[in-house]
Amino acid sequence: MKTMNKLGVALLAGSLLAVGGNSVMAANLTVQASITQNCTVTAGTLDFGSYDPTTQVGNKDFTGSIGLKCTNGASNVAVGLDAGQGTGATDSTRTMTDGSGDSLQYSLFQDSGRTTNWGNSQGSSALSVDSAYPTFLDGTSHSITVYGRIPIQATAKVGSYNDTVLITAYF
Repeated sequence: MKTMNKLGVALLAGSLLAVGGNSVMAANLTVQASITQNCTVTAGTLDFGSYDPTTQVGNKDFTGSIGLKCTNGASNVAVGLDAGQGTGATDSTRTMTDGSGDSLQYSLFQDSGRTTNWGNSQGSSALSVDSAYPTFLDGTSHSITVYGRIPIQATAKVGSYNDTVLITAYF
């Protein structure tokens, strides 16, 4: 191993002092974000088409759809449908009206067999997306089928009937 002479040591020490004479500070930058759970719903029309009480021998069934998009990883998501705007309507028996006071009853269901009523009570009659469609909670848009039924109503009057049902996403 070579040894440095006194002049070499002095030059090395001076150059270290020159470099070390500048002050240097360091700190960490914390980077963070949070993603909150969110869902959006969209709807179209459930159109039963023509209903003729003189020839209808059974229930008139038709389907519509609801669009649902929830944050990837969302949980405890439910979609509720209110009773609609018809006078005396309930979650289980909704009413379309024709504007002159005449009405036509209908129901909305969560299943194709039309056995599970679709209401608006989170935890009971609203559709549990976590249970029915768990793969829908992935951050992309999905379509959920609404199953509608007009029961036989032999005394229904001629007219154009409609109703508006509010869709609520619970999360």
